[in-house]
Amino acid sequence: MIAARRHRFGASLIDTLILTVPGVAIRSVALSGPAADGGEQAAGSGWLDLWLANPYAGNPFWYLDVAVAIMLLLYLWICHAYWGQTIGKRLCRLRVVRADGTPLTPSQAGVRSVVSAAGNLIPYVGLLFSLVDGLWIFGPSKRCLHDVVAGTVVVDLKAVAGETGGRSGRPLVLTVGLLVIALPFAWFLWIAWG
Repeated sequence: MIAARRHRFGASLIDTLILTVPGVAIRSVALSGPAADGGEQAAGSGWLDLWLANPYAGNPFWYLDVAVAIMLLLYLWICHAYWGQTIGKRLCRLRVVRADGTPLTPSQAGVRSVVSAAGNLIPYVGLLFSLVDGLWIFGPSKRCLHDVVAGTVVVDLKAVAGETGGRSGRPLVLTVGLLVIALPFAWFLWIAWG
């Protein structure tokens, strides 16, 4: 059974938080030192300017953005190629499979990961590309653009295994997992913007 949109959103949120913590840490360490242009960042290189325009123009730390995007790509590719699921998908009981229900090939996982991470690397239209990729899920097949391009679907493991009703320890595990992820994330944000 195709995974519900809300479950995919939850898994994506967990994975985003997992990857944001090291991304913020990398950027915080780099931004605390002297900038490449003699100690000051270029004018007009605020976060909003960087995301909506060219993230590389006027940004002496553009290589960090590329490194974080490559980290995202590798995380998605390795997790999907070997296990068919990321940490977020595992916690939400989801798995990525081929459209016919068989396990992914490493090349399919790679294509899916490249399309998914591309929005972080494309100047000027990257944010728009990511938005289109995510909104594609509201089509009748409930598949994001990266799923359509790679020929994959995300399935709900509870429905596939035939689990019905009954409460298990999963909500508690998910809540504890989210807290473990959210607390360091909140701490890094507090340090970065405090």
